[in-house]
Amino acid sequence: MTVVAAFCILFRDSLAVLIYHNALTYTRDGAGVVLKSVMVKGNRVSYLEGGDPEGQKVVFVHGFAANKDVWLELIRLLPDRYHYFAIDLPGHGNTDWYLDNYLIENQVAAFEHIVNELKLDNFHLVGNSMGGWISFIYSAQHSAKVLTLGLFNSAGIITDMPSELESLLKQGNNPLIVETSGDMTAFLAFVMSKPPEIPSIIVHAMELEQIAHAERNRKIFKDLKSSTEAFYQEERAAEYLNQLKMPTLVLWGKEDRVLPEATAPHFHRHLEDVSMIILPKVGHAPMIEAAHETAEELLAIWQRIPEKEDE
Repeated sequence: MTVVAAFCILFRDSLAVLIYHNALTYTRDGAGVVLKSVMVKGNRVSYLEGGDPEGQKVVFVHGFAANKDVWLELIRLLPDRYHYFAIDLPGHGNTDWYLDNYLIENQVAAFEHIVNELKLDNFHLVGNSMGGWISFIYSAQHSAKVLTLGLFNSAGIITDMPSELESLLKQGNNPLIVETSGDMTAFLAFVMSKPPEIPSIIVHAMELEQIAHAERNRKIFKDLKSSTEAFYQEERAAEYLNQLKMPTLVLWGKEDRVLPEATAPHFHRHLEDVSMIILPKVGHAPMIEAAHETAEELLAIWQRIPEKEDE
């Protein structure tokens, strides 16, 4: 038993990573998606693809320090008749593309290159947090390509009501950067009101992955903060939001500690065709915390677009 215990301690990290990736493969299979990659400007971009290749296309854009797999439970609950793409943005997940600067306009430009390389046209676009920010700017710049827009706890507007995240940042603490043992559990508890039950060995593997990317995440966050200082004001965001004519869903978790619920109405007031939904007892990741409700609200928006619109 002593030998076995010593072996487990010695190889715990490798075992955790193996179990985590096996669990990811199983979950992806359950969602009906396949792991793929595409070369974009000489860089390998990782993404998930699933659903009906003949159906209307849906593109999912994750937030800061996240990746394509945050959409798996939501995709699993959505109808197979749509054609799904969940992309790892530069500097995230398994995408081997690192930007010199992650200012929001650079991330939007990179996303545009990815969309073009995948030859995506006439698609539903859904973004969470930073991914929402990227999505609404892209939609304003390429409105003819976007059928509907989903903004989940979107970044892009600052309000007079400071978030808990902002208060912690002023104290020199960033709960979104996982750097040491125990940070992953704290991260999940911060971004979600009720984190899903995840086996500790998988949380450990997720933590190892985040720690390995901590330096990069610090740079991305710093560059995003520079974007907020130049851009993160309602007047600037309104320049983009006022151009959006497509049906838009603004979905927010009432218990969001990253971007407060009070932000949602500021998006609502600038959008022409908008549904605003506030989900109680949900934090910053409604596609994980309230996947069933999120799927229902998305479908209500998507079904307003006749299938012939995608031809």
